[in-house]
Amino acid sequence: ICLIVIGNIYIISYLNLLTLGYNFFEYVKFIIGRLECMISVVGIVIVFFIICISKKRKRRKNMDQIKRRDAGIAYIADKEVMEQQKRARKLTQELNTVDRSDFEKIEKIVKELLGKSEGAFINPPFYCDYGFNIEVGKNFYANYNCTILDVGKVTIGDNCMFAPNVAIYTAGHPIHPDSRNSMYEYGIPVSIGDNCWLGGNTIVCPGVKLGHNVVIGAR
Repeated sequence: ICLIVIGNIYIISYLNLLTLGYNFFEYVKFIIGRLECMISVVGIVIVFFIICISKKRKRRKNMDQIKRRDAGIAYIADKEVMEQQKRARKLTQELNTVDRSDFEKIEKIVKELLGKSEGAFINPPFYCDYGFNIEVGKNFYANYNCTILDVGKVTIGDNCMFAPNVAIYTAGHPIHPDSRNSMYEYGIPVSIGDNCWLGGNTIVCPGVKLGHNVVIGAR
């Protein structure tokens, strides 16, 4: 299509020059001059893109694994990454072993564990990778055995309820075995709107976006 458009432009230019009294050889000279200008412009654009790509690759090369993870780039769960998980593991251990009738204690641990919450309550056991990547709105409730792999950010709106065994996965691994064996993984954010109810055993996969007032039945 681009070649057709460019060809039509040159044909129109040729016809316009003929009406002005230019002959064919003068037209060819005119076209060569324009082509030289176009080649120069294209060359400058290509060099600009090469420089931008090189800088981007250099920035990625200098990023640690935590920054790569948070930028949505494939990363390896190294020492620093696992160090961040320690906080969530300690808090989930505390949550999962607390007296189940001590509702105030449960609410306090949940408040400390999640990145953002207001009046949230989670029936233990509960499992997550980081906790700080989970943001829930007002009156969030999750029933027993909820799992949220929050490598990517998980955003949940107001007045949402989860039945038992709900799982939200933002984490993923390469499909090809050679790539998967390289230990690289990635995270894609998940978002859930207001007033949603996820039935028992619902699984939300990486990158899923649910709108408001969504109900997912038990499967």
